[in-house]
Amino acid sequence: MKKLIYFTLFCSFFALSGCATKQDIPKSNNFGPFTPYDKAVESAPFNASRYYLRGLAYYNSGVFVEAKNDFSKAIEMDPSGECGTKSTGIAYYMRGMVYFDKGLYDEAIKDFNIAIKLEHGDRDKSLAYNNRGLAYFRKDLFDDAINDFDKAISLDPTGLYRTENKGATYINRGDAYFHKDLYDEAINDYSKSIEFNPNDIRIYIRRAKALLLKGLYDDTIKDCNKAMELNPTFEEKHDIYSYRARAYLHNGLYDEAINDCNKTIEQCEKYPSINLTFDYNTRALSYFSEGKYENARKDFNTLLEDNPKNWGSLLDLSLVSLMINKDNDANTYFANAEKLEPLLSKGMEGIEDLEKQKHYFTSEEKNTLKQLFKMLNYPKIK
Repeated sequence: MKKLIYFTLFCSFFALSGCATKQDIPKSNNFGPFTPYDKAVESAPFNASRYYLRGLAYYNSGVFVEAKNDFSKAIEMDPSGECGTKSTGIAYYMRGMVYFDKGLYDEAIKDFNIAIKLEHGDRDKSLAYNNRGLAYFRKDLFDDAINDFDKAISLDPTGLYRTENKGATYINRGDAYFHKDLYDEAINDYSKSIEFNPNDIRIYIRRAKALLLKGLYDDTIKDCNKAMELNPTFEEKHDIYSYRARAYLHNGLYDEAINDCNKTIEQCEKYPSINLTFDYNTRALSYFSEGKYENARKDFNTLLEDNPKNWGSLLDLSLVSLMINKDNDANTYFANAEKLEPLLSKGMEGIEDLEKQKHYFTSEEKNTLKQLFKMLNYPKIK
């Protein structure tokens, strides 16, 4: 999902003023939509605001190299970054946005730093904090990101300055909390954003995932059902079915889980860009829990073919083999799984350690594991 990024043009009205030093006039380009801006620059080549406005036109059209050059030219002429607008530092902010969109997060942060230092208005400073927070997020600096999102929200707690995307900073902070495994905080922020955007499907899907990992399965199903009512895209349907199926599995509703997995697997198998590992795993575990071992074996084999070093699939195939009285196969699969995950050698104690690492085992798996370890005569079985 893509993170939500937003920016403002800040320049519906502007004064044609600016600090001028003699600069080379940029050559005209072949981009038809930019002709008026080219003419404006040519008519006032020492005016920072003209370069800034053309930079905006380039940026909004995705022509990032030219946008960066024009913002840099504007900053060179007017180091305050105001460039004829009423927002000091705006040229630094917009150049930071160019760097951000190009994935140059360190450069983006440097420009956002300057914009924050120069800007005095709550509206623009809130946006700068939000987008610097997103740059930190992309660098996996989640604490720094949360600090910036906190500041952005303190400057605009009600979304007063947003004409659209109200509550977006709550989503961004929620995402940062989610990546720190702080699911309560993430859920709170997603819920706050829903107050601003009660029909934004993306927020319900995010909250459903956090609720799932928090173990609130009924609430997960409710959010997935709500999201399904909001005209989801193909990719969004996949996420909805995946999270709801897992919640059904946890609630012991195996037929419902299998039905959701069938839908997403059937719809997505022709699209290699969509990862179905989670769906096959959920369906396999549901089959196993229902005692449909041949179906479970087929899905676990599919997962193993996709990733031969998946110790979890090897372990589950060992359990399936045990349940269909193929003890030799059970031994072989387990031996291969143990080579990849040494904690399995500790028996049920190792399973407890794996659960602490957030590996999930159904109650049916754990009951069968006890049988397996007994058959293998492991000395540390509880």
